[in-house]
Amino acid sequence: MTEPRGSHTDAAESPQIMKLLLQSLVSRLAARPVLFDMLRWILEAGFNGERIVLKQEGLQHIGDVLDLGCGTGVFANMFRPTSYVGIDINQGYIKRARKKHPTHRFLVMDGRALDFTSQSFDAVVISGVIHHLEDQDAIAILTEAARVLKPGIGRLIMWEDVPTRSRYNLIGSLVHQFDLGDHIRAEQHYVHIVQAVFDQVRCYPMSSGACDYLVMVAQAPVRLPASIPQER
Repeated sequence: MTEPRGSHTDAAESPQIMKLLLQSLVSRLAARPVLFDMLRWILEAGFNGERIVLKQEGLQHIGDVLDLGCGTGVFANMFRPTSYVGIDINQGYIKRARKKHPTHRFLVMDGRALDFTSQSFDAVVISGVIHHLEDQDAIAILTEAARVLKPGIGRLIMWEDVPTRSRYNLIGSLVHQFDLGDHIRAEQHYVHIVQAVFDQVRCYPMSSGACDYLVMVAQAPVRLPASIPQER
């Protein structure tokens, strides 16, 4: 019996079509920050893993903090309003963040061209941003982070999505199928990107609900590379 022409092609394309449909659904949710916040809160068990990282890295007691790619300000309440600035390129997210945390400061801004003077922050937090970007844009954001950190004492604290570490983590694997980030990388690839800007990187695994992450902590360089503008 002869199979209908094109049946093999249709079968091969089915997983990709399903992924596109799921991503389309998530895109619609992402356009509704309240619903998207609820979905993320459920999948990541109240962001427990990320909050533990921020506490153990001592960021609650540090000076001025830039939350680069803050989204709807999920972690803003862990910082004093007077020492916190959250930025995101998405105006809808910033509008939601300002409503949730009216005493904190939020700005619409592109992380590749920060409108802050050099050496003005004690810490920069980057949470799940880089896996949305190609390497060139990721390095541009990290370069700006290095510029605005206080040299020698400022710290970068960053975590990014990685492939699920356990084959039994079926929910985590499914999350990656409809994640809007097209650049979920192997752990060492993230490290290489950070090392393109920062000299030394300390790494450790972190899980938050069904999601697996790699945490990267780096000290601001004492001297910025010549390619990084010194003032803005």
